[in-house]
Amino acid sequence: HLTGLVYKDFRVTPNVDGVCHVVEPFKIPKNWPRVQVIDPHPRVPWAVIWVAVDEGDDWWVYDYMWEEGRTVEELAYCFKAREEEHGVSPVLRISDPYAGNEDNFEIRNDSIRARLGRLGIRVALSSNDPDTRMFALREALRKSPVTGRPRLNVFSNMAEPIYQMTHHTWKEWVRPTGGRDIRQQRSEKNSHFVACYEYLSLENPTHLALQDIGRIVKWTGEQSVTRM
Repeated sequence: HLTGLVYKDFRVTPNVDGVCHVVEPFKIPKNWPRVQVIDPHPRVPWAVIWVAVDEGDDWWVYDYMWEEGRTVEELAYCFKAREEEHGVSPVLRISDPYAGNEDNFEIRNDSIRARLGRLGIRVALSSNDPDTRMFALREALRKSPVTGRPRLNVFSNMAEPIYQMTHHTWKEWVRPTGGRDIRQQRSEKNSHFVACYEYLSLENPTHLALQDIGRIVKWTGEQSVTRM
């Protein structure tokens, strides 16, 4: 059942070493800073996850949205409403670099990032290099010699984020132009929450760094900041 999967190390049930990335939900301490990761698209649902970072710098994915057919402004309202339910707002928001394009939704000289920013939701743009993102996520899936668990942990009620991670596959081998080496490509299907995990891993948020950002957020009154 693992044949063709991009991330075969992602485990819904424990492997022989006891590593499992899916955990039962628990009440997250209020002092764990939060991160939001967004993968926006004009024609398919937006993939969004909320992540808590513990004192050991492990990541816990505790909520998600998989929304389509809404404007950027409507989605921003949904973000704030969801965060009010949790009683904690993210101090850092990370997005696919597509959000910085100035021709989104056929509106020139504007972008998803700018539109969110005008509503008090400031996002940092991640990298779109697939190899770097893949390497970062694979590192996050490995068992830590210190904690005995991986950095990335996903609550078991995160149905769509778990499904996509366990169904994201490689395409058939293709030969690039110019006679270069054959390069394997990934399928676009079931890739959006995977991209969220990759952006999170690439940004590599830590507990202390997020606490510092949180102090800036509190001082400035912003909903979030882009980076330190």
